[in-house]
Amino acid sequence: SEDVNNLAYNEMISDAFNKSWLPAFFSLNDNLALLSEKYASTPSIGLTHAQSASPTTFGKRFAYFLHNAMESISPLENLVLDAKMSGAVGNNNAVMASCPNFDFPKYAKEFVESMGFTYTSIANQRNSHLRIVFLLKQIAAVNTVVGDLAENISGYLSLGWLNQKAVESHAGSSVMPHKIN
Repeated sequence: SEDVNNLAYNEMISDAFNKSWLPAFFSLNDNLALLSEKYASTPSIGLTHAQSASPTTFGKRFAYFLHNAMESISPLENLVLDAKMSGAVGNNNAVMASCPNFDFPKYAKEFVESMGFTYTSIANQRNSHLRIVFLLKQIAAVNTVVGDLAENISGYLSLGWLNQKAVESHAGSSVMPHKIN
C-alpha cells in the first residue's frame, strides 16, 4: 500500500534526480561558466525587445543564464523527500493491535530515515507528496531558464553571432541532409 509505494516512489525520484537530472544540470552549468569566462571581454550589442540596445559582452549573456539556473535550483539545496510508514489511516492500528509492546513508531522513523528521507509522523492513508511537488516545480523553473537559453542560442545563430559546424556522420533531416540541426 502507500507505506510501500511512497518509499518506492521516493527512491525512484531521488535516483532520477540525483543520478541523471542533476549531473546533466551541472554539466550544462559548467559549460555556461566556461562560455561566460571565454567570452567575458567579447563585445556584443545588447538586445531588448528584439532590438539593438546598449553594448554588453557575449560572456555576460551566458553568465545571465548560469545565474538564473543556479537561482532556480537553489531552493532544492537542502530538500529531503518525506515519507510515511503508519498504516492505512496513519495510526499503525494493525501493528499496535497485533504487537502492543513493540515501539513501531520508533521503528518506522528509523527505517524511513535510514533510506534518507524525513519521517512524516502525522499522516493519513497517503503521504501528501508535497515535497515531490515542490521538487518538480523547481525543475520546471530550471527548464524555463534552459528553454530561454535555447531560444537565445537559436536567435544568435539566426543573427550570425554563432555558427554551427557540420558533423560528417549526422544528417540534418531526411529531406534536407545538408541542414545542420
